[in-house]
Amino acid sequence: PTWTPEPPPVTPTPVKTYGVDLLLAGGSRQTCDAGATCRVGVSVTNLGNQVDDLTVQIVGSGAWSAQLCRMDGVCAASALTIYNVGPGTAGTMNLVVEVPAGAAGETQTYTLEAASANTGGAVRSDAVLVELQGQ
Repeated sequence: PTWTPEPPPVTPTPVKTYGVDLLLAGGSRQTCDAGATCRVGVSVTNLGNQVDDLTVQIVGSGAWSAQLCRMDGVCAASALTIYNVGPGTAGTMNLVVEVPAGAAGETQTYTLEAASANTGGAVRSDAVLVELQGQ
């Protein structure tokens, strides 16, 4: 008789999932002092099951000068990436807006969106609007 070894059981390939969520600290309407720098906290969460690089973009900008700044001090005018965000964890940055001295009573709206770099930007968060009012 011959002996035929049994093949090892098939190891299923894990399904990779990707997802991104974007939240603003303090809500979608905020007041800022005229003639000052206004910072809005932005939290971007990896909803997938893989480590991912998450990019936050300013997709709609008001008239006041704005940029995104990570906690390590790196800033960018339109898009900024937080690298190696683990599944279920969040990275934070700030939307930093320079409010002009004569802007009391004025309102500007900024729109932010986040994307998964592992998907080439195909997986995105919902767009989040923040309305800033000078005081």
